[in-house]
Amino acid sequence: LIEMRGLSSTAVEFEDDVHDLAAELNTQDLNLCHGILHSAGVRELKDLIHLTEEQIVHMGINNLDRENILRAQADQNQRYHDADAETDRRVSPSMPNRELSTLRDGAFDRKVLSRFEVEEQQDFAMQAICSDNEVYRGRLFTVDQCEQLSRMSEHYSYGQITNTINPGWTDQIYTLTAQHMACKDVPGMIPSTRVVFRQLFQKLCSLFPGIVPGSITWENDGEPHLVKYNGKAKGTVAHTDNSEYKFITGNALLSA
Repeated sequence: LIEMRGLSSTAVEFEDDVHDLAAELNTQDLNLCHGILHSAGVRELKDLIHLTEEQIVHMGINNLDRENILRAQADQNQRYHDADAETDRRVSPSMPNRELSTLRDGAFDRKVLSRFEVEEQQDFAMQAICSDNEVYRGRLFTVDQCEQLSRMSEHYSYGQITNTINPGWTDQIYTLTAQHMACKDVPGMIPSTRVVFRQLFQKLCSLFPGIVPGSITWENDGEPHLVKYNGKAKGTVAHTDNSEYKFITGNALLSA
């Protein structure tokens, strides 16, 4: 088991000031925008005022949701100016001095190598949690990469809301989770992460003796996949997969 942590900085929340973003967005008729706004860094309704017009366009939302966001921004700006400056003009503790982002590229860009240059290596920072049971912990993606993958998946899912054949987040593929999505369905996700996973496979050969270099592959065409929890779910129960093959399970936390 490999527990790969690459947690987004937006996942750090102060327990005394956690907002129910979904409920707040519902009051503005923005319930379909929860995922795409959360991945942009929005953690409470008033964070919408930091979205620029260019970012709203870049999210690719429909005209109705765009108008609802602009209306919500106007409402929040009015509240901001009407309220006491000392209590309302503070930066949200969930996003200290941090701008929102809707970028879906750039985090995985690598330098084009000349003939004799060596490929840049991803720093997995592997640590043994329990060597006897082959349990390790590391970091699969950087913070910027985690945030980009979240934005890519939510942007794709938003565009698939009315698609009954391939609906983005679904509960129809895997049996243990309520919301999941195959990475291959998200445009650009597999090509973006290919180098990182290739280097990870090479690293795994040194962690698990007996693995023939080059023999690691995905279990099936549905891997890798993304899973999303609603904040209350505890994940899947501990279980053992039965197979004639040796499996290495890697879990990467992208956001919270």
